[in-house]
This record gives sequence, C-alpha cells and structure tokens, in this order.
Amino acid sequence: MGNKIINLVEENFYEWLCSTGHLLPRNERELKRFEKLYPVGSIDINENAIDPLSIILGTRIEKRLSINQSFIVSSEPQELKMAARKFDGLPSDILDQIKRNQKNNKDDINDKS
Repeated sequence: MGNKIINLVEENFYEWLCSTGHLLPRNERELKRFEKLYPVGSIDINENAIDPLSIILGTRIEKRLSINQSFIVSSEPQELKMAARKFDGLPSDILDQIKRNQKNNKDDINDKS
C-alpha cells in the first residue's frame, strides 16, 4: 500500500489552499484534488439557508456566534463528574487513569514550589 508523500512548501502553498477548498480551485488539477477530498454527497448542506444573491451583492448579514457556558454545559458531563467523585460504576482502567492524573497533578504542583 503506497502512500503518496505531499511536499508542502511555500511555492505550492496557495495551490493547496485552492485544492483543499479554503480558496476556489483555479484549474483542473486543483479541482480534481478537491473532488477527491470531498466527493459528491459527502457534505450535507442546507441549501435553503444559503442566499447566493445576497453574497454576490454584498448584502449578506453576518451572523455572530456566541458561545456561553450554559450552552456548552449539559447534564451529561455533570453526571460523569458525580460518578467520578463517588467512583460508582467506573471501570478499573478509568479509576487507574484518574489516580495517575491526580498523581501527575500533585507532582506538577510540587515541582513548581
């Protein structure tokens, strides 16, 4: 099984940006690379959410994403934290990992003192 090595250097950096979809492909070679990376049907797009005319005319309103703590935190991680505190039903490999992490944290604190 031969893996092809990609030599990414400053001279071909722009070409790879075009081939990977970060910029529009400029020629057949870049387009073929792009199509190989992203075959038809591999990306699910909500076409109703895209207004090409507003993009072309420059009237598209940019939507800012705001990430707040209440959005990120769900009940599942809290349950896992409680399970870890009580050690209820945790497999032995997870318990060993917790103990290693606690030991490493204590060692790091002692090294900094």
